[in-house]
Amino acid sequence: PAHAGDGLMLFGHDHDELARRIRYIRAGPFDPAARRHAYQNLTFVVAGTLIAAAARMPWQTAVSRYLLRPLGMTNTTFTQADLLNSKNAASGHAWSGGYLRVFNQNLPYADWPYRYGLSAGINSNVMDLSRWMMFQFGYSNIVSRKTLDFIQAEYTRSGRDDDGNPQYYAMGWRRINLPNGRHIIFHAGVTDCFHSLIYFDPVEKIGIVLLSNVAAGNHSFAFARRFFDMYFGAEIVDNSQLAMERAVRRHANRTADAQRQRDSIVPAPARAFKYYVGKFHNELYGYVKIAEENDRLIVQILPSNVRIRLVHSHADTFNHGGLVGWRLRNPFVIFKFDEASANAARITITTMTDGIETFFTRVN
Repeated sequence: PAHAGDGLMLFGHDHDELARRIRYIRAGPFDPAARRHAYQNLTFVVAGTLIAAAARMPWQTAVSRYLLRPLGMTNTTFTQADLLNSKNAASGHAWSGGYLRVFNQNLPYADWPYRYGLSAGINSNVMDLSRWMMFQFGYSNIVSRKTLDFIQAEYTRSGRDDDGNPQYYAMGWRRINLPNGRHIIFHAGVTDCFHSLIYFDPVEKIGIVLLSNVAAGNHSFAFARRFFDMYFGAEIVDNSQLAMERAVRRHANRTADAQRQRDSIVPAPARAFKYYVGKFHNELYGYVKIAEENDRLIVQILPSNVRIRLVHSHADTFNHGGLVGWRLRNPFVIFKFDEASANAARITITTMTDGIETFFTRVN
């Protein structure tokens, strides 16, 4: 499944443990024609492990020695401590309680981008990433033009952009083929409180880097497309307005879907909370605890100690009470009972059903 295992970001496992757990992801049906595909973050974690083994040094050291330093990317670092100790770093922001607030980097899940390594784990700025973009143009002798062409070639179809142009996955990049024969290479990244976008034309050797200290990318893509329209003399379109209209429609659809779901349920009361409380295990993710605190149920994710409040929905089904920087799915936790016991035997966490086991089983 797409983004399978991303819920591991909340558990606090280190880089090596994340690489080990990828074996427990539920695979889709085998397709010898390679028509099926899904975006993955954990495979980049594995890539970091392979680089470390081949270079006989930590992947961060290898990347710095063979890429960043030769390219002059002296402001690019690899740890959360580097970010927090920097004298010139933007503060990330996330929505909380209906307001955009500074994201608390001391939250127990705030360091997941660095544990995810090559899929997310660097700090940088527009100057260093502009050097990285120029490297992609071929302004370096670190790799050959042939290698860059291989990296940027189209390999797997990935739908269409908002204008209907075909998109593809390349090697660590995405590619848009335009009707006029040009193509755009890009990739975006998002964490709990930051968004990044590199968007360039490798033939014209023109591009743009956009970094935002809020986890939303529609405005960045709109800005990048406007930049290219102006550069190539295309008809100017208000991409920001179009992006806003699409976002409003998506929000309205989500709200309507949630209301239809609520309307379709005849509410039934929950059991006494003591029957839900316990410790549960899933082979891919690890352990969670259901606990009662101040007359409320919470999910406690281990070993990170991330805590998510549960809000009763219907019978043995509960919604989440929110997690800053995350858009979790409702219903969030569904408890399953066996006739042999009064206590919940299993739970389903709806954002964590992509493992070989799609539920968490009670262990005590």
